[in-house]
Amino acid sequence: MGLVERFQDSLYLLSYIFGWNPIINTRRENAAKSKSPLAEIPASTLEIIKANSAYDIELYQYAKEIFEQRFNQMTQDLAEKYLSQLPSIQTQPGLSTASNPLSSDSLAKLLDRHYNQRYAELRIPASNHTVYDFAQPLRGSGWQRRERTKEIKGFRWMGPKTTATLDLPLKTDETTDLIVEFRLFHTHLVPPDILESLSVQVNGHPIVINALHTEQGLRFYQGWIPQAILKNDRVFTEFKFQVNRTTSLQGKLPTTSDTRVLGLAFSHVQVYPVKLQYEKSALAATFKSPPWKFAAEFLRQHPHPEAAIAAPLIFSLCYPMRWSIMLLFLLTPQRNGSYCTKRRAIARVCYSSSC
Repeated sequence: MGLVERFQDSLYLLSYIFGWNPIINTRRENAAKSKSPLAEIPASTLEIIKANSAYDIELYQYAKEIFEQRFNQMTQDLAEKYLSQLPSIQTQPGLSTASNPLSSDSLAKLLDRHYNQRYAELRIPASNHTVYDFAQPLRGSGWQRRERTKEIKGFRWMGPKTTATLDLPLKTDETTDLIVEFRLFHTHLVPPDILESLSVQVNGHPIVINALHTEQGLRFYQGWIPQAILKNDRVFTEFKFQVNRTTSLQGKLPTTSDTRVLGLAFSHVQVYPVKLQYEKSALAATFKSPPWKFAAEFLRQHPHPEAAIAAPLIFSLCYPMRWSIMLLFLLTPQRNGSYCTKRRAIARVCYSSSC
């Protein structure tokens, strides 16, 4: 049960009951474009409205009392359980009293601790290999509603803010680093500057990401996660995705009725140990093709200690080691007989220990 005039508090109560990451209201949907000031409505009209809404008003007052009771119980419970974990909030006097309630920001911080506790109570098995396809229940924040197509059973857009988080139950393994790979969907609908601005943090630490494969409307990324940054005080690992801005699809699709402000659309996230890269990567099937398989096997059988190999970035899947990026300008023939210069990223796979 929630109240429209206390919409954010209602979302906090909903987050508390279900143990969700605290929902912050950032959108206004189905809002009236214009409202008549109360003073401009004739008194006779107001009397008619009041007379015909007597039962609604009585029901609302009853619901309001229940909401106040549940909200106060929530605040008291959060303060008792988690206030000692947040010294910065403790300095504020009278936190749980009606005369001096918790601020919205403080309440969000306490709810975040509650979310971590409820996440732990789910006892989700932690593993160093996990796959999230966005058709699963969402544990994170900053995403639009779940969508699907005939080809993809689940994807979500970032938005309306420029950051989105995903919380995954990863098992910390001090013997190996991990790799995260993720697939973007509908990239042809996104302005290039947004696509190129994408950055990723793991538990607050930035990691390097590279685009391994691109098709029409799809882009596949991979990033290296040092095991040292996996240690944290949470029962999950937080992945934070950030872009420089969000925008409406109406720029690319003028006829669409979708007015949402969006970032990038994600349809797949996977994390696995570096040593299983060639086996677990979603792109590993590429090397089942005989020509690709032959090339990969040849490269692996003929390494030189100080050699560097120039190859498409996807070939980095064959080598459980770090790679650096080079840019190669290629001349691509066009239908009219001319040539178009395209910049293509390639992998420079290093065998020396310094790479």
